[in-house]
Amino acid sequence: MEKAAGRKKWKIEGLSLGKASANVGLPAEELLEIAGEGCPPLPRKDLLQLASACGIDPSALTTAAPPWNVRGLGRPAKCTDIKAALAAASPSIICLQETKLTDISIFKAYSFLPPACRSFLFVPSDGASGGILTAWNDSDWDCILLARSSSFISYSFSSTFSSLSFCVTNVYGPCEHSEKQGFLDGLAALEPSVPGPWAILGDFNLTMRPSDRSNANFNHAEVASFAGWSNSLHLQEIPLLGRAFTWSSQQTAPTLVRLDRAFVNIDWSGLFPNSTLSFLPHSTTTFSSVVLFANLFIMFGTTLGPAISPAASPASSIVA
Repeated sequence: MEKAAGRKKWKIEGLSLGKASANVGLPAEELLEIAGEGCPPLPRKDLLQLASACGIDPSALTTAAPPWNVRGLGRPAKCTDIKAALAAASPSIICLQETKLTDISIFKAYSFLPPACRSFLFVPSDGASGGILTAWNDSDWDCILLARSSSFISYSFSSTFSSLSFCVTNVYGPCEHSEKQGFLDGLAALEPSVPGPWAILGDFNLTMRPSDRSNANFNHAEVASFAGWSNSLHLQEIPLLGRAFTWSSQQTAPTLVRLDRAFVNIDWSGLFPNSTLSFLPHSTTTFSSVVLFANLFIMFGTTLGPAISPAASPASSIVA
């Protein structure tokens, strides 16, 4: 029996663990992905029994309890949607924000990351708030972690095919007003460690101008701080094409806000002078992704947040 058919038969007909394992040869990551798709998810003791029956060392599964029921990326249906959207875009670097996951095992990551991007690092959420993940294709990029905090992850990427290198900082800004200036100061402190082209992208939880909101609830002090940060680093904001807002309160009369942005430094602008920012089509209303197009092919988007993808083509995009 083919693996896919066996999995479907097991889930739909409720086959016993023994029969399922006899019919379906599963690698560990697929086993855990399937285990989390049930409603309710497969109990852990049954998961370990199934692992043993499939020839997988159960000790390899005991170090982490996948947070299947957490909001954000905790729901299997959303993970499936996001994985499909990212796979269709074929990214080689992915930046996600607001994962709402306090822990991400390799098996959980495989439930929402496309097969090519299986190297990743994450910042855990604070309960059901926040959470950041950056993933990449290690066949395309050598990656060095530059800095990590509760609000951002910063990397240096070097192409495995050429001399191309650049830095990307994936951000999810704090919601509390009292924490926003510290967040911006932390980003500014990264500049000395950035060796060349630099993109800072994601959900900043800040607005830049009155037109970023659909109502008059506008914080002029925050805007001044945000603009001062951008100016002090000599950053250029990449214009967003095709849409004015990136977040909705999803109410009958919704509040609409532009929270997702991409900034680049002078070196990036010199290397990729025609960079643009636009929305990536996706299949779920909860996954709002934008794509930064440069000369190589990078992407960045949101959940949640951004994703980056350099391909072998001469264009580049980042999803956030």
